[in-house]
Amino acid sequence: MLKHILIVDDEKFIRLGLKRMIEQSGNGPYQIAMARNGQEAIEYIKDHPADIVFTDINMPLINGIDLIRHLHKISNPPVTIIISGYNDFQYAVEGIRNGVVDYLLKPIDDQKIHELLLKYSHWGEENTDIHYMRQSLIQDLRYAAISDEMSERAEQELYQNISRFLGNEQKWLILLRGNSLSLDFNIIEVLQEKFGDQYLWVDHIGKWSMMIIPAFPSFLRESHQGISYWAGTVPLEESSCLYQSCLYAKELAKKGFLLNQPLVTADISFHNFTSSLDVEACISALSMGQLESLRRIIDRNWNEDARKQMNVLHFESQLYSFLQKIQEFYPNIYNRFEEIANQLKDYLSFYNWQAFLREFWGLMYLIADTIKNEGCGKYSPALQAAMDYIELHYMQDINLATVANHVSINYSVLSKEFKEQAGINFVNYLKKRRIEAAKHLLRTTSKNSGQIGRAVGFLNERQYVKVFRDMTGLTPTEFRRLHLCNSTASTNSDDPE
Repeated sequence: MLKHILIVDDEKFIRLGLKRMIEQSGNGPYQIAMARNGQEAIEYIKDHPADIVFTDINMPLINGIDLIRHLHKISNPPVTIIISGYNDFQYAVEGIRNGVVDYLLKPIDDQKIHELLLKYSHWGEENTDIHYMRQSLIQDLRYAAISDEMSERAEQELYQNISRFLGNEQKWLILLRGNSLSLDFNIIEVLQEKFGDQYLWVDHIGKWSMMIIPAFPSFLRESHQGISYWAGTVPLEESSCLYQSCLYAKELAKKGFLLNQPLVTADISFHNFTSSLDVEACISALSMGQLESLRRIIDRNWNEDARKQMNVLHFESQLYSFLQKIQEFYPNIYNRFEEIANQLKDYLSFYNWQAFLREFWGLMYLIADTIKNEGCGKYSPALQAAMDYIELHYMQDINLATVANHVSINYSVLSKEFKEQAGINFVNYLKKRRIEAAKHLLRTTSKNSGQIGRAVGFLNERQYVKVFRDMTGLTPTEFRRLHLCNSTASTNSDDPE
């Protein structure tokens, strides 16, 4: 059994918390030492044994990666486990390259500590070549799954090592993502029952686990003991690039989520249906609290038939673009509910599509209700941006297409928003703004009619006079006569306005 454990972390509360979890795991007894950084750890290991080392990455003096390199060079190196967050996953890759056996993701929980201690409880006691080879192969597989830097020769050697454990039969690679802490133990029990020791299980590949087995994984077509998972499987050939195979298997698993199927194989047939989610229309409906309209738009793109044909990357693009647009238009509201939005982006964490959709609509109702109650402006963000643009450029030769392009909204959608929210179409809104500017100039300057018409954006005097009469019932001259300029206005006759 493991006896000596070293915890290396520059945060006191993490060191003490991890020590408490280890002591209460029920796997001990252990002798537990602690160090604040890599330098203290190296000094400790010179004179004391260590069977397992938990180490953080970002530490002063000597960081975790340099400590890992040092540990890997000594004879009988300890089991080394990185303490890492998802944001530091690139460091985990570097750690695996330098000899890390496993890694522990923050926030740390008691169940995971128990699993790791149990997993490595007999490390070093089995001095057989086969045990060492298996552990070394698992480490190589974990690295190959997250790095595309392996040479062709290294890939061939990796496949040959896999065949030593699984034989020369057809092999299947499965990438699996579950939403239960007990998933690993549950699946491993099934693997041991069906294949004995002829399987390879590699956990902690980010949020994924990998298995390689010598038979098609039909047992994954059904959930086990209420555990939900999404798995993609591809045949593993000698010429396969393991990194690319893992990417493809992940894509298949994600497709399984859209199909509500726990296992999807490489021979699945579906069309790359690429319907375009009208994000602008979605934002408009959300802004105005028209959730039934939003439901119709979403259902057209995400209904069962559409999901069967949809490319996974296309679905992700639609989801991420919509959430990003909400963040752009309503940053304060989005930040308030960002945790929910991030969970939606990590959609494989949901039990099934229906659970994801419930959370999605929950977020939409929260945002719409907050907009309504807190008042985020009379107009939608897109329409308000369009009006702001017109205010700055009404005196120039602009049209609806110009404004729509500037605010990145569909031409037809913007036209509709003017009618529904402002109660006036774009052309008349622009004319109205220009005439208001002309009236101001008629009251405050002595410029003639042609000069004023051009100053507010009309192409010629005849057009200006016609529009002015249509909107006010007066010609510009009649309007000026009724609103004679006072002396102050005469003094400012050369003002640009």
